[in-house]
Amino acid sequence: MVEVEAERERFFLSLNNTGRLEQFLSPGRKVFFLSRSHHRKTVGSLVAVEDGEGVALLDTQWQMQAFEQALKDHRLPWLPQGATFTRHPRLPQATLDYCLRYGDKRLFLELKSAVYRKGDLALYPDAPTERGRRQVRVLQEICQSGEEAYFVFIAPLTHITGCSLFVERDPALAALLGEASREGVKVRAVQLACAPTGEVFLLHPDLPVYFPEMSSKEGIFFSHPRLYRGKRARGG
Repeated sequence: MVEVEAERERFFLSLNNTGRLEQFLSPGRKVFFLSRSHHRKTVGSLVAVEDGEGVALLDTQWQMQAFEQALKDHRLPWLPQGATFTRHPRLPQATLDYCLRYGDKRLFLELKSAVYRKGDLALYPDAPTERGRRQVRVLQEICQSGEEAYFVFIAPLTHITGCSLFVERDPALAALLGEASREGVKVRAVQLACAPTGEVFLLHPDLPVYFPEMSSKEGIFFSHPRLYRGKRARGG
């Protein structure tokens, strides 16, 4: 939960993001949230936080909905067009975010929220993550079995030029992902932006990724098509 003060009132909000988020959950930051009835411990859910001149979309459910809309609208050129997807496929070792099917093939995909800003890069993770390491191992095993697997950064920040791993926060994850990429796991990044009105936009469908043991790649720049129109988020 996140404690928020607004108009001489203090209240708590839930947050769909398990990161530390120390750059955003600090005193003085303007937040945007969806309200709900007061019968729960929280009065709403935090969606986004003011980030300089922009807004950082922190809610991972909103990030997933935006990603799904981009997939449906064929705005992710590195994924097969016409693929259908199911959420949260359960595998013996872990649950991933998506299984995509196209023709008689399938691919597995895991999204990761890169919300730590360092210079002009968005980094993941901002805290050590055993779950993330386990999922990378599962993606690697999927490739070893002959199927496709993707590790995808969601970068919900403006004024960035690429994504990277926060190696200092989880060096083991960086090593695992480097090894998995050599086994065929594809690493991609998508940049989103959120407006104070609750609209989410696709800024870049193939943002460059930079991290040790992987060469950088060219992103394909799209204009800023509107993606997922959420309910209006109220600032607190």
